[in-house]
Amino acid sequence: MRAGGDQARLTSPVLLGIDEKTFPLIFYRDNCADSALDESDIDPAYIESAGAVLVSGIHFARASTGAAQLKAMSVARAAGRKVVFDIDYMPNLWGLAGHGAGEERYIKSGEVTQSLAPILPRCDLIVGTEEEMMIAGGADDSLAALRNARAATQATLVLKRGPMGCVVFPGPIPSTLDQGIKGPGFPVEVYNVLGAGDAFMPGFLRG
Repeated sequence: MRAGGDQARLTSPVLLGIDEKTFPLIFYRDNCADSALDESDIDPAYIESAGAVLVSGIHFARASTGAAQLKAMSVARAAGRKVVFDIDYMPNLWGLAGHGAGEERYIKSGEVTQSLAPILPRCDLIVGTEEEMMIAGGADDSLAALRNARAATQATLVLKRGPMGCVVFPGPIPSTLDQGIKGPGFPVEVYNVLGAGDAFMPGFLRG
C-alpha cells in the first residue's frame, strides 16, 4: 500500500503478536513513506483551511519529519488555527530500544524530554498517557510531569488513564489528579491496545 501518492516508498507496516496477555510489536519503518515527509510537503493553504493541525511525537524523532511538523505548526498559529500535540511516545522509534521492543511504552530519556520541550509552548492542546506526559514533562510521576508541562505551556493538558478514562487540565494543576475535569472510562473487552490512542484522539476532538 502506498501512502500519499509516494511512488518510491511503501506505507510502514506494524506486526502485532498475540501471546496470551502480552502483545509484542515490531514497527517496520525502513524508508517508509511517512518518514520521508519534509517541509516541502507542507501546503500552507491546506493548513490554513483547517480548524486545527494535529502533530505527533513519533515524527519529532526524525529531523526532516520534525521540521515538517514545525512548519505546519507555524503556519497554523500564524493563521489563528489551533495546534494539537499527541505525545505518542514510542521509545524504540527514538532509537532507545531494539526492533523487538515495540511493546515498551516508557523508557526515561532526558534527550527525548529536551527534544519535546520547545514543542510544548507552541500548542493549544496536548494529549498523552501518564507515561507520555512523564517523558514530555521530564518527571517520574504524572502530577510532577503535569506541573512541569504547565510551567512551559498554557495548553489544555489531557491525561489518558486507560480504564480510568481521562482527566483534563485547562488551567493550573491541582494537588491531585482527581481534581481535574474527569472523563470516566467504561468497560470494554480488550483484545490488545494497538491503535487505542488513535481512536481516542478523533473521538476527543470531535466531542
